[in-house]
Amino acid sequence: MKINKAEEQLLRVIIGIGRSNRKANKESISTAGKHYYKDNFSNLNSAYKSLIQKKFIKELNEEYSITNEAEKILKKQRADGFGKMLVRKEKSEVYGKFCKMLHGKNISQFNMMNMEQLNKLLELLEINEHQRVLDLGCATGTIAEYISDNTQANIIGIDFAETAIKWAQERTKSKQDRLKFITMNMDELSFPKNSFDTILAIDTLYFVEDLNKTIQKMKEILKKNGKLGIFFSQMIKPDGDKEILLPDKTQLAQALKKHNLKFKTWDFTESEKEFWKKSKTIAKTLKNEFEKEGNSHIYESRINEAKSILKFVEADRISRHLYIVNL
Repeated sequence: MKINKAEEQLLRVIIGIGRSNRKANKESISTAGKHYYKDNFSNLNSAYKSLIQKKFIKELNEEYSITNEAEKILKKQRADGFGKMLVRKEKSEVYGKFCKMLHGKNISQFNMMNMEQLNKLLELLEINEHQRVLDLGCATGTIAEYISDNTQANIIGIDFAETAIKWAQERTKSKQDRLKFITMNMDELSFPKNSFDTILAIDTLYFVEDLNKTIQKMKEILKKNGKLGIFFSQMIKPDGDKEILLPDKTQLAQALKKHNLKFKTWDFTESEKEFWKKSKTIAKTLKNEFEKEGNSHIYESRINEAKSILKFVEADRISRHLYIVNL
């Protein structure tokens, strides 16, 4: 069963309000919706009625909550849209040019890791042809493929976006002896214990529903003496405690400590700040090329993301670290 734009907005606003432990009534939904979507916020009067009929939302004492079925629909819709976007970026010659200028090499990156950081990651993890590696949130698998091509390691990449996974499978079918891509959600890692020598999480753990649960599962499926390589950028709100930006105080660090995982960190905060400044500048330089290619939306997404993150950069409310965990 499909949902329209207004229905999707209403569902997402209710979820957002719920996560902040507030009551989702019509007043709070209207206020939050206008904040999230601004001028693009739809008239939701008909959406309330249709979603109740579809049994996607429930009303109790003038408060609204979404059903499990609605959550499944939203996840699938998000995965489909995300996958199509990732494939379109990889097909774009201009986006490839953007990646080369920003990251130092075109591996169709959809993260904040430049080649200096990738090389440091590979140096510290010492990945080789005898290892079995898991790449969490691999998108279209370009980075996993690059690592496997350079190390001959056996790599499994997972992502919740089936479209991106199918594209990765097709692109790398001649390398199936050492590359495998599976549609799987990071919240539901269904691998046996002691499956991997190394697990990579390159700017992906922000998207899990329960970071502690995912870290625990990563620990379980990692072999004895295995390694985790995680890139993680921490941001804080204007009234947030800047101590959280410290490498041993971030959200990730707290989760690792909770599971008795010892780690070492490498600071790439200044690199992160330059990354976003450079991202905005390069995107503007390539604006006309994106438009001629018919990919103005890619330009807009990169510009908007850069503008959003630069607010944190300018206020020194961001940090970036590479975490290496030895089990």
